[in-house]
Amino acid sequence: MVQLIVAGGSRKTYPIAEFLNQNPLNLSKNFCVRVTFGIDYQHQAICTTEVPPKLKEAVKAGLVNEGYGDDIINFNVEFKEVGDSSLDYLIFAEFSGRVAKDYYKLSRIIQKIALETCNKYGWEIPFTTYTVHTVPSHD
Repeated sequence: MVQLIVAGGSRKTYPIAEFLNQNPLNLSKNFCVRVTFGIDYQHQAICTTEVPPKLKEAVKAGLVNEGYGDDIINFNVEFKEVGDSSLDYLIFAEFSGRVAKDYYKLSRIIQKIALETCNKYGWEIPFTTYTVHTVPSHD
């Protein structure tokens, strides 16, 4: 049997085979958090030149400010793709296993800092848009 202590201190027990069939992720050494974050198309002129370095600097500084500076092993921000409604960036952060307990929290922190960076620089975040085509009425 494998017994895990989950959030709140409760325990979850699995037979070994069932546990291993779930392909558990071992975060105890190092792990990475990948966040996709998008800005509006109106920023297309600066999307590959100005945005990535500013976003990288701000998010890394924010993580240091949150107390994760000593645990950042690798960090980068890259333009990822032209999305349906946004210009998307990949924020990649590799951390030491010492902060494994914050694995899910870290992606939320990165999203928050990226949002605050957009507010600081006036980069708008798009709404998902839909185009509806209608058939003209023949009245």
